[in-house]
Amino acid sequence: MKFIFLLILVFALAPDVLSQSFGPGSEVDLIYEAEEDPVGNVFAIVYSYSAVKSLPVAHQIEMKKSGNKYLAKYKSSKDDVFLIWKVSGAISDNNNGDLWDFLALQGKKPKKNAYLRKAFSLMGNQDKNFGRNAKPHLALEYLSTELKNHPKNTLAEIAWLSLQLDLRKIDYDKYAKALKKTLNHKYNINDENLTRAVSRALKSINKEEKAKEIEERFARKHPDSELVAEFLISDLSLAKSMEEFNADAKEYFQKFPNHSSYSKVLSAFVSNYARNKKYGELERELLRLENISPSAWLNLANSVKIDSVRARFIDKSLSGQENLINNELEKSKPSYFSLFDWTAEQNRILSSIYLKKAELELSRKKYEAAVEYFEKSHNISNDKSPSPLYLGLAKAYELLEMKQKVLEITSEAVLNSVDGDSILAMNKRFYPKGNYDAYLSDLLVKAVRKRRAELEEGLINGDKFFGMLRTTDGKYFDSEGLLSSPSVIIFWSSWCGPCQAMTPAIEELEELYAEEKDVDIYVIDVWEEAESTGLDDYLDEIKPRFNILIERTGTLPQKYGVLGLPSILYLDKKGRVRQKVDGFKGSDNFVRTSIDLLEILKK
Repeated sequence: MKFIFLLILVFALAPDVLSQSFGPGSEVDLIYEAEEDPVGNVFAIVYSYSAVKSLPVAHQIEMKKSGNKYLAKYKSSKDDVFLIWKVSGAISDNNNGDLWDFLALQGKKPKKNAYLRKAFSLMGNQDKNFGRNAKPHLALEYLSTELKNHPKNTLAEIAWLSLQLDLRKIDYDKYAKALKKTLNHKYNINDENLTRAVSRALKSINKEEKAKEIEERFARKHPDSELVAEFLISDLSLAKSMEEFNADAKEYFQKFPNHSSYSKVLSAFVSNYARNKKYGELERELLRLENISPSAWLNLANSVKIDSVRARFIDKSLSGQENLINNELEKSKPSYFSLFDWTAEQNRILSSIYLKKAELELSRKKYEAAVEYFEKSHNISNDKSPSPLYLGLAKAYELLEMKQKVLEITSEAVLNSVDGDSILAMNKRFYPKGNYDAYLSDLLVKAVRKRRAELEEGLINGDKFFGMLRTTDGKYFDSEGLLSSPSVIIFWSSWCGPCQAMTPAIEELEELYAEEKDVDIYVIDVWEEAESTGLDDYLDEIKPRFNILIERTGTLPQKYGVLGLPSILYLDKKGRVRQKVDGFKGSDNFVRTSIDLLEILKK
């Protein structure tokens, strides 16, 4: 087990305040204690939030070993109001998904927006690198604390009222009445976060014209703002033709070359041309852009069927990514990324480019070149290598008559739980004479141990699951009374394609645990249209062998940070959320992960 200690050097304060606060410009001592003694550098990654910016600035600080402790210092800025941090490098620890945090003080009082930023960090909608476990009820408490310390904080008041509504603490009429009073307060019209919050609040009480007026006034004064970038992205979604979309996209690229959504818009831009097979025109357009990412060339290569053209785009992607990593890594890094996390992200992209290059060489029967790029990809992704990489490398080894290598790479795949039929067939075919069944059984046992050790290490400390639900026959009940065993909670909807694809896997899991009384599986239907018969129609059509519960307030998805469907929660015997998995990654993956986590949580 790992322990974390924070020692903030400020002035004389009560111990409970001292342990989680710092003064403006003070030096913050970070102390991390660990049982292990890793080989390699250990870093403290500190994310500092200011009062006015929604995204933090990441600071990577090397920690020095002293006995069994790792030490680092962070020099706080006068603009810092809230900090969170984690440990990365040879040790990776994010406090089971909570990260550690502390607040800035002005005198003995928390600075304005300190508790506001702390509350926002618990809403479940942050970037994966600095995202924390969603705890909206705790966030509501922190918003209340912010308002006690700073009663005239309009942004906090809007957030507090909105969250109360979302959590059904107040009804809509009470919310609207209180919000109108709040919106009469004077506020800084040049504060973008506040302007956006006021605009959203106005829209929530059907004041669309007033909201639009406020947004347009801000946009005129701040043409380079995030709000203007979002206007352009909104225009893209409303484009009625390819020509209109491309014109709006080019305007966006020109005005916002470093915007956080640049790569997503670029991907859509590439797809738009690729669908119409205008590859030459697209290539000319991309070459005119100042900020064309290697990923864009890779996306383009994936959409092309002509070998020579695909090869050219893969080579552009590869040379661009290698140059970025070797020469432009720090320059290209967004401020909210640590260098450690940015390097890992760019290496992940490089690995995927190497894989595409290897597959191309394999299709051209250039087997030595294929092995070279497969191995480069594998050296980066290691035991997280995907099935296509293992299969491609095994095939290339086979074609080069490297039989021992085929056995080694397919055995490694099985050990890393990449054990599809093709991998198992090759592994068996290249196993020397002997008891293959015993060999495979040993590999599979080791694979289970490895998976479960990693899953246990990654458990989070989430809130206890509770909320009002109803059955399909209209009976209401409090879910808290049901959760006395390890449980799987699946947020799901009848209109959701991946949810429908997941249905057989849920039934398989339900059948596996049908005879066990110490495991519960619940499917919760959410986000259906009002008055929709979609759920009833779908249930009549498929007649699932599992029970579906219904939630129509939107409270539970909000409470547990559900941003898309399906979303799966794994609960321990006390009903606490210990893991959250977003999306459906295939039946085998879902069933296997669920079995592993349930067995861990039974202990």
